[in-house]
Order: sequence, then C-alpha cells, then structure tokens
Amino acid sequence: MESAILRTVLYADIFDYPLTAEEIYLYLIGRAAESPLEVERLLRSSDRLRELLCQQQGFVFLRTRPELVERRQAREAHAAPLLESAQRYGHWLAQIPFVRMVAVTGAVAMRNPSHANDDIDYMLIVQPGRVWLARALAVLLVRFTRLRGVELCPNYVLAADKLTQTRTDLYVAHELTQMRPVYGYAYYCALLNANGWAWEMLPNSSAHPPLTSETQPPIKQALEYLLRGRIGSLLDGLEYRRRAAHFQKRIHSDAAVISPHAVKGHFHDHGQRILEAYYERLERYDVTPY
Repeated sequence: MESAILRTVLYADIFDYPLTAEEIYLYLIGRAAESPLEVERLLRSSDRLRELLCQQQGFVFLRTRPELVERRQAREAHAAPLLESAQRYGHWLAQIPFVRMVAVTGAVAMRNPSHANDDIDYMLIVQPGRVWLARALAVLLVRFTRLRGVELCPNYVLAADKLTQTRTDLYVAHELTQMRPVYGYAYYCALLNANGWAWEMLPNSSAHPPLTSETQPPIKQALEYLLRGRIGSLLDGLEYRRRAAHFQKRIHSDAAVISPHAVKGHFHDHGQRILEAYYERLERYDVTPY
C-alpha cells in the first residue's frame, strides 16, 4: 500500500497536481483500499511516506515540490468558470445529430487547467456510420465558439459500437476514469464497462454522475430522421475521404486514430511522454510499477 500511494502521488506530480487523501484513494494505482481512512493512516504512520511526502492544507505532495499547493489553488480558481463553460457547450455538442455521449476530458475535467483560457477537451460517442458527419458539425460549433473566445476541442469522436480501447496503459486508464459525462450517461457507462481493464490499474475509481440533465430536442430528432439513410451515409463517407488523407500525414504515433469508426486527433503522443516521465520518477524513488 505504501508503494501504491507513492505511485499515485508520483503520477499526479507530472501534472503539478497535489492530491487530497480522498483523491489518492480514488486514483490509487495497482492496489485497492478499503477507504480514504486507510490512506490517511498510512500517511501518518509510515516512516517511508513521511520521509518522501508532505501534507499541507489538506494536500499531499513530494517534499521537493512545496509550490504545488499554491499552484493547484490558482488552477482551481481557473477551473470553476471553465467547468461552467464545459457544461454549457457540452450541452450544445449534445444537440448535434447522432451524438450519443458528450464527456469533458483532460485538464478541465480534473480541475487542473494551466490558465483561465485553457482548451476544453471533449470525447464524443456517435451513432455508427455517422462519426465523420457528426465531427464535421462539431467543427462548425468549434469555429463559432472560437469567435466568442472559447476554445473547444472535441478531439476524440468514437462510434458507439467500437468502445473498447486498443491502448490499455495507465494514461488511457486515467483518461477514462477522470472524464466527466455531460450527456448520454448510458453510453458513458457502456464505455466504462467495455474497458474493465482500466479498473485493474485503478481499482478504487468509479463512474462520475452527469454534470447536467439530459434533453433530446425535436430539431435533433428531425435532422437525424432526414440524415438516417443514404444521404447521411454519403455525406459521412465524403467527409471521411476528404479529411482522412490530410490527417494521416500528421500521425506520428499509435495514439492517433483515423478510421471510419473513430477520429482521435492525438497526433503527438502526449500519453507516451507522460508515461516516460512516470517511469522515470518510479526509478528515481525506487518504486515498482505495480
């Protein structure tokens, strides 16, 4: 359990993110705990943890990083209005035909944006056969909100029948367990159920409640009716062929996915860099990966 706590703090340290004891419990890597009290007891009683970690204002962090408490508090202040915007514009994304789930991901989901105008990342689950059409409509919304000074990034659009993730590492596990659903809670739960491997890495994590209530406006139903057949399939295919060749030139890792079933615009493998930094920290502090 000591090693699990250290692993969890070391992973969060990559993001300059000190954790509360409850957050350590929720995102404990490779080990289940009975409750946050078990984590708190070890933080107080373990000589090893007391030597390496510090607690201040309810946060736990490496003794070498005392500046992180103030940094997290500043980022929490940035996060509040960004989360409000994420909910509002997530509701707008949900009005796009064939969108079945909208979830906030990345730094905003963790209340850890680096600045007040940080990008708002989203994952969308879409009806099969309409991934590229729905994405094209989402891009129109992105361009509109940019005029308002808000940067939306629906950078992962996935067909509802292809929910199982091909990458099964700690970074993806965190992305799955940290996302905040805005719309389509049943599809969100289906996504989590299709990737049960993530709970082997983060066994204390659980589903998050939706950020907003769900509605299905008549205009969305009408557009889906009009685009349900050959016209919609033709438009989706045309958009895929139009954009796929351009995107393929930008792919430098297997983190990006361009196919009829998914658009994952992670052209530079941020996740791999995070994992490399994590394993470097594990080695430095003599902690086993699991």
